[in-house]
Amino acid sequence: MATALDSTTAKLKALNINLSPPTQTRLEHLKNETLASKDPKDKVNRLAVIAAYENGDIDLAGQPLGHVCIFWGGVRKTGWFELPNFGHDDVLQLAMKWKSENSVGRMWFEPFSGSRS
Repeated sequence: MATALDSTTAKLKALNINLSPPTQTRLEHLKNETLASKDPKDKVNRLAVIAAYENGDIDLAGQPLGHVCIFWGGVRKTGWFELPNFGHDDVLQLAMKWKSENSVGRMWFEPFSGSRS
């Protein structure tokens, strides 16, 4: 028996036919997580990530493992970069700067899981 979520997922896949397969898979995962999310800070970041994928601002196609975009409080703050080449102190400095701009925000590394399934 098909559920409302199955129907929604099918509609979303149809809307995202021009997106790369890894991005479509990630979008489906993010949308399912967002539906279940109870944490407003994570939810605002997930919604921003979903919008960035859907409007083509970011795409997983061709991105090697270890490359991330950073979002803070629902705003994309960086493009793709290789996280291991970015020092812990650099990330901490950026977090402090962004926290001063939006004290209720939280940092989100996309792709959060680091997976490309």
